[in-house]
Order: sequence, then C-alpha cells, then structure tokens
Amino acid sequence: MKKVYVEGYASNNLGDDLFFEILTKRYMSTKFVFNFADDSPILKSFNNVSIKHFKLGRLLAHVSEFSVFVVIGGSMFQQTKKQPWFKKWLVLLLKVLMFKLLGKKVNFIGFNFGPYYSKNFYLCYTVLFKFVDFLSVRDQQTFALLRSNKKVHLFPDIVFGLPIKNNKSKEKSLAISVMDFAS
Repeated sequence: MKKVYVEGYASNNLGDDLFFEILTKRYMSTKFVFNFADDSPILKSFNNVSIKHFKLGRLLAHVSEFSVFVVIGGSMFQQTKKQPWFKKWLVLLLKVLMFKLLGKKVNFIGFNFGPYYSKNFYLCYTVLFKFVDFLSVRDQQTFALLRSNKKVHLFPDIVFGLPIKNNKSKEKSLAISVMDFAS
C-alpha cells in the first residue's frame, strides 16, 4: 500500500477539510499520514488516515516509509509582519530536500502565494518551489507570479469539483462562515 505524508491546515477550516476529504476519498487504497492534524474531525472519519506528530528530526527517521510528500491548503505562503518567516521556510525546505534526496515525490496542492512584503521572502520560496515536483495554485495572480516555474499549474476550482448533495427542501436558506483572523 502506498503511504503518503501530508501537511496542511487541519484546524476545522471548511476549505482545507474539503481538500482533505477529496484526497482521502479519491485514493482509498492509499494510507495517508497527516502531521499534527488532531483538530480535524473529518480526518478521523476515514480508515485510510492516521495522525502522527513528526517534528523535523523525527520525520527524518521516517521519510523512507513514504512515497510522496503532499502539502495541501490555501493561504499557506503569506508573509505577515508579526511573524518571522525564515524559520518556517527553512524547515519546509529541509523537509522537501529530505524527500527529494531519497527519490520521493513532493507535491504542493491548492495554494495561493502572498501577500508578501519583501523580495527575500519571494526569492526564498521560488527557490523552494524549484525542488517540488508538482505545484497546483488556485488563483491567476499566483500563477502569473510563479509562471517561470514550469511545474506550476492553475486549478482554481478543485474544491468546487465536489459533488453537491441535492437539498430537496423548498425553504430558502442562508449559510454563514465565520472566520476569526485575530487568533
């Protein structure tokens, strides 16, 4: 059975949960290992998913078990003025390089890039993206920004490809999504 190491934002975010559902349902015969995804009830509902806690050193000891490293999510590559970004970038680069040195595939799926405030941030991530085998971006601006990398592909409607359950109710309804960016 193929074993895939996955990182993404797994803290009860509808968009990311839908990404996870697409991935795990589409590849039912694949074993997915999600890193630090304890807060995702949707992942716990699948038999082909396990949740582990791999910090960088421990991951190094387990890389050989996996055939693919997948980073999945939306606004993963943002430079915020409050948080230093270099350490996060370096850790991700080291993970990517560990997988690549062992001949493993690395895929980044469904993301957008930015906003960013420094040229160094942009340059560091473009270097990292050169080591990735497949990059799927979700917006035209990111695609245009990274277009020099031939591994970048534009797929703006991955989540919208989910089948819609027919609601036979004649009543009107309203859906509200609450997002708290302060925390």
